[in-house]
Amino acid sequence: MVTLEKNNTPALRVLFAAGADPGIPLIFLAPDGSTKISNIKGYATAVFERNHHISSSTQLDNSDILAMLTNQPVIEMPSLLIVRWPHRPVQPQLSRHRAGLFASQNSGTSGSQTKLSPQQAVMTISSQKMPTFSHNPPAIKPRVYNPHSATDRKQLVENQGNTFSYIKKKDRDGIKKVSVRIGPVHLINGLGVYAEKEISKSISTTPVLIGEYRGERVDRNKEDPNSLYHFNLFDRKRSRVIGGIDANHQRNWCAFVNHSHTPNLEVIQMWDGKETYIGFFPCKDIKKGEQLFIDYGYKYFHHLPEAIRFSPLYLHSSDNWKSETELFLDNKAFYHPLVVHFDAQMVERLKLKTNTWIVPKLFIFILNNELSKLSQELEQLEHVDLYALALQENKLAAQAQEHLTALMFAAYLGRTDCINLLLQAKADADRRMLRTGYNAFHILLLGFASHKQVATIGKNLLAEMHDHFYSDNNGLTLLNHLVKENNIRGLELVLNYALQEKIELTEYLFAPVMAGEKELDLFDYCIATKSFTILCTLIEKVFSSQNTFLASLKNLMKKNSLFEAALLQSLSKEELTNLKEVLIQTLPKSFVNKPSKLLNSLNQIIKNKIAEEANEEEEKEMTISPGF
Repeated sequence: MVTLEKNNTPALRVLFAAGADPGIPLIFLAPDGSTKISNIKGYATAVFERNHHISSSTQLDNSDILAMLTNQPVIEMPSLLIVRWPHRPVQPQLSRHRAGLFASQNSGTSGSQTKLSPQQAVMTISSQKMPTFSHNPPAIKPRVYNPHSATDRKQLVENQGNTFSYIKKKDRDGIKKVSVRIGPVHLINGLGVYAEKEISKSISTTPVLIGEYRGERVDRNKEDPNSLYHFNLFDRKRSRVIGGIDANHQRNWCAFVNHSHTPNLEVIQMWDGKETYIGFFPCKDIKKGEQLFIDYGYKYFHHLPEAIRFSPLYLHSSDNWKSETELFLDNKAFYHPLVVHFDAQMVERLKLKTNTWIVPKLFIFILNNELSKLSQELEQLEHVDLYALALQENKLAAQAQEHLTALMFAAYLGRTDCINLLLQAKADADRRMLRTGYNAFHILLLGFASHKQVATIGKNLLAEMHDHFYSDNNGLTLLNHLVKENNIRGLELVLNYALQEKIELTEYLFAPVMAGEKELDLFDYCIATKSFTILCTLIEKVFSSQNTFLASLKNLMKKNSLFEAALLQSLSKEELTNLKEVLIQTLPKSFVNKPSKLLNSLNQIIKNKIAEEANEEEEKEMTISPGF
């Protein structure tokens, strides 16, 4: 019989490695004299559960047991091992609260459990271990092309089936030659452009022109409606399209730059004194290895021919040729070893395609609000925005991935302190879910945060965001989501931030947004959804500003062009009266004392509604029912 006074784990590992039965009895002697009978397998399981904060439903095989126990000197193998715990303050055991939280959904555990908060019920950890993934590299490494190499250009054209020719024309004066590569992009099963070296946004504050979009110049009446590579050219003085550049049959590397709602390149129409051309400028510093993006624009995808129409993915500059399996294997040590399940509400709100996921350990610490462990994990991580991976039939299904990051998960739960730690660790607040286009702020509005928390967390997120008003895959911006959620506090926060940072709001408030089958601006959106209180907040904030948008709004209200006439006509008499009262309370006295055409129009519509109701009542009274 052997007594181990302190660390018994090394001895147990040696015993097991030497061939001891995992069921060999162990007697644990507590400081108070009580005993607990267990075995090697039970002890290893307890170590595993303690380290990963899970319940006692875990099933380990022999390789798991060996992995749980550390490698230390050999001791004689006994038939009975007594492990005496030294006298020390009793350590708290796994609480029922935590055990219940992490219990398997299918474990059928009975007995009383501490009631979970809604946030803690969002994710449960099963007893199922993550599947074993292996990656077999292709026999031929995916080809990456240097657009400045004649050999690579020729190979690129041939590998793309000779469907286009590469333009060899010398660059214009003023274009800075940058080191880029054309290579595969796993998520779209196509090609993209990557920075071979860092690309700076500017040199001594002067914007850097790094490329020209080249192709065939076509007249406005001769453009190919089926081309995916057509860039419009505009007459700015007359505000009309005068033609375009089509890279469908002739192109350079700029035609391979993919779309993103958070681009790192800006497209600017240029004039060199002889002709108009399209220039690409970095709008942020681009790191080596990052993918280059431009924004194709909201209308590009909606106006594609129906036969080839598709919804864009919200690609990130870190997305490259690596598959989900490769990315997981590169970062396996930072993922939790057991499969988790998101609750039905989260799946529905975030439009996830499955509830079964493998998540980074960061998610566990955020769920439990364990700040010290979260901080320690962040210090070890090279990639803070490591995202959850969707499982379908024990595979990392490409079509189910959403790139849900720890920052997004923390935003959904409303974990203020966790979000602060993640932002300090440089988590990307601009990052978006792959298919919905939701960023952390969008998700904050869909989750558990109160309006007060939205104001607190939202302020921190806004300060770290660069792209505040880009739309999701429904064409909705943060402003639209705030209106939809009737979140006045959040709307005030965003509008105050925009006014403080002197962000011109005109294009965002008057940009067409899909509402059902109609395209409406934000003001009409408020009318269509009967969100009059939100409308009041919008108008109030605009009138408190001093910018060009204020003048535009005043002009529209005077002309009665702010709201679509048909929408006003669709309101009931009570709704119209409510809208009128909201406007009178919100608008400056000058607008109320000297009524604009808008108020006059509202008064007239209300009178017409009253007259219509009176006529209907009169007709009812004049109708004689049969039998009287």
